[in-house]
Amino acid sequence: VVVTGLASPESHEAFRAALGLPFFISWPLGQHDWVTSILISGCKAELPPFLTRLGRSDVGTVQTVSAYLAAMLASQHLVEVEERNKIMLDATPLCCAFWDENFRLLDCNQGAVRLFSLANKQEYLDRFFELSPPCQPHGRASSEAIYAALKEPFVLGPARFEWIHRNLARQPIPAEVTILQWRRGSGLPG
Repeated sequence: VVVTGLASPESHEAFRAALGLPFFISWPLGQHDWVTSILISGCKAELPPFLTRLGRSDVGTVQTVSAYLAAMLASQHLVEVEERNKIMLDATPLCCAFWDENFRLLDCNQGAVRLFSLANKQEYLDRFFELSPPCQPHGRASSEAIYAALKEPFVLGPARFEWIHRNLARQPIPAEVTILQWRRGSGLPG
C-alpha cells in the first residue's frame, strides 16, 4: 500500500490515525503463503519516497529491506523446524508426537498416521485420546496417565514406559513410549 497526497483523506483513515502518519508505504512479509508481518515506513510530510510513483532506487530499497526481513524470518523458522524434526526422528522410528508445555498436542509424524491407519496428521491430533483404551493395564485412566507421563520429563528428565494404544477398530497396539523435553532454542532435548 502506498498512501500519498493523491490519496483521498478517507483512504486508510484508521491506519493513518493509528500510525500518526499521513503518508506511508506498507508491504506484507510472509513465508509459505502466510503473512507473518507488515513492514511500514512513513513520514508526516510528503517527501521521497512518498511521491506519486516510486523511482527505480526506491523499489530497490523496498525489495532489499523486504528480502532481508523475509530471510531473517525464514532462517528463524527453519532453525525451529529443523530442531523439531530432529527430535521427531530421533525419539522413535515408529510414531512421534510433539506436545507443548501446556500439554496440547501440536504435531505428529507420518509414522503416527500409518500406525493407527488414519487419514492424516490432523485426524491423529483430533482423535488422540480415542487411540488408547479408557484404562491402562495398571488400572489408571489413560487420559490421566498420559498427562502424568508428560509432566515427568520436566522434573526427572526423559521418561520411558509401556503403554497400550488402540486403533479406531479398538484393536490393542502395545507400545514403548519415550518422552523427551525440548527446550526452545537449545537444539537439544533436555
